[in-house]
Parts: sequence; C-alpha cells; structure tokens
Amino acid sequence: MLKEKTLLFLLGIQIAMAIYYLPLSIDNFYQLLDGSVIDNLGFLIGSISRYGFTIIGGIGLVKYFQDKDINNHYLKLCFFFFAIEFTLSAPATLMIYLRFDLSTNFVFFIFNLLGVIKLILIALVYGTQKRPVQSEEKATTGIRLSHHFVDSFVLILLVLQLRESYQFLLGIGILSEFYLIYFLSRFFYYLIAESIFQQTFGKMITKHYVADLDGGKASFGQIVKRSLARLIPFEAVSLLARPWKGWHDSLSNTNVYPLSVRREVAIEDYLLDHLVEKEDV
Repeated sequence: MLKEKTLLFLLGIQIAMAIYYLPLSIDNFYQLLDGSVIDNLGFLIGSISRYGFTIIGGIGLVKYFQDKDINNHYLKLCFFFFAIEFTLSAPATLMIYLRFDLSTNFVFFIFNLLGVIKLILIALVYGTQKRPVQSEEKATTGIRLSHHFVDSFVLILLVLQLRESYQFLLGIGILSEFYLIYFLSRFFYYLIAESIFQQTFGKMITKHYVADLDGGKASFGQIVKRSLARLIPFEAVSLLARPWKGWHDSLSNTNVYPLSVRREVAIEDYLLDHLVEKEDV
C-alpha cells in the first residue's frame, strides 16, 4: 500500500505541475502554430499527449479514491504512457546532463529524479502483479493483427514526438534516421509495456495480455526474446502463416490470451495469493 500511495502522490505532483505550467504551455503552443507546424510536429504531439494523459491520470486518481483500485483503466493508461515516454526520452535527458551545468537548473534535476522514482514504483506496483491462469483460448489472428496496427501507429507518433531525444543520430539521412529510431523505440516499447504491464496499448484496448504457454506471467527473459524477435523483417506476416502464433511467440514460448476467459480454480488460487500478499504487507 505504501508503494501505491507514494506513486499516487507523485502523480498528484505531476498534475499540480501541469496546472502550474499550463499558461506557459498554451503560449508556447500558439507560438508554434504561428510557425511551421511540420517542423514542430513532434513538440505539438508531445504537448497534447502529455496533457491528455495527465487529465486521464487525474480522472484515474478520482476513481481510485472511490474504489481504491490501482488497476483502474485511467491510472493504468496514464502510468503506461509515462513509463514509455520517460524511458524513450532517456537519450535526450542524458545529453542535457552531459552538456549543461545542472546546478543552474535544479528544477530539471528534481523533475527527472522524481521521474526515475516514479518509474521504479510503476514497475514495482504493476510489474509484480500476477494474472490468473487462462484457459486454452487464445487471441485470434484478427485480434493479433489489430494489436500490430494500433501499436505501430502509437510507435510512429512516439518517434515523431521523441525525435529530439535522438539528435546524435541526425545527419545520417532522414529515412535511415527514422527507421533506426523506430526500431530502437519499437524494442523498448514492447519490452517496457509487456514486462511491466503485460500489455501494449493495442492489447489494453482489446483486453488481452501476454503470458507464458501455461498462462502464467512471462519472465523478463521471455519478454526480451519477444521484443528482439519483433525486429525481424516482416515478422508480423508470421501471424498469418500460423494461427495465433507469430515468431515472437514461438521464439519466446509465450502467447496472447483474452482477459475475459478464466478458469474458476485459477481465480481461487489468484485471490488466495492476493490475500496472502496483502497480509504480508
């Protein structure tokens, strides 16, 4: 419970900072609109998405005080976005640390320190949760392909937003630069999403999650293999060759299951484990 409350407290700080900087953000937003929208597309996408997910987090915070459920969809979406963006922005943050005297920008240092603590808490709260073992029913090929298209679209938006984070790659050619950033982001997107939340954004929409072949939580090593396998050219086509099983599934001994299908005995075991964990806390 202490981890949850600390995480929610940090979310409250994030919401307060967003409100404090809102007038400045609006002013910057209109200034960018007066210039070239294409050149500032990443910043515009980033500003809209950050404030959008902060609002979602605020709604999730209100719902948490109503039902005390850290797993409500609003909170989960907010923390999912933060974990992905904060990690993928690490190159930009590191370059700022190397180039500038942080003693002159103490707020920046504190902001990122709180971000690191928040990321660790997200991993501890959501990454250690267990899922009930599923039945033999698995996600259909159509559902799997919808995950691919939704997550690819999200990744393209992230690449446009985080392009500034990878300035050290600039100059190698626009297409080469985009693909390199895309594949780096793709690996870490799936690694973070499926290791901590067991879901990507696409899977959250369709209420599916990643598990090992027995339906239990996949290990971090298995998620690393899944994420690496996704970098194989035309890997998504493998979902058409073998129903319900792509190369990233077979190479990592994992699969994707619907959340709505649970065996009764599995739920009893899960609730028992959950009660034991609460008593230990």
